[in-house]
Amino acid sequence: MGALTVSFETAYSTFSKARYSNIFDTERSGIWTAEATVILPISKNLGMLSNVTFAQGMNPAYQFGVFIKPPRPLPD
Repeated sequence: MGALTVSFETAYSTFSKARYSNIFDTERSGIWTAEATVILPISKNLGMLSNVTFAQGMNPAYQFGVFIKPPRPLPD
């Protein structure tokens, strides 16, 4: 069985102020984001993922998932 994995990341993204203004009706040329991810092994073949992304001035986005590893290799 694997180990608990926790990661944190921040990023600054830049983009065209004019294009952003056309889409969102406000001027902005960059945005800060922060992300946290946790991968929790439950058994040898099963794990869970939880992720949250925070973007400057926006509501957080949450993602959850399940990893399932086949008990044997899949045929070609």
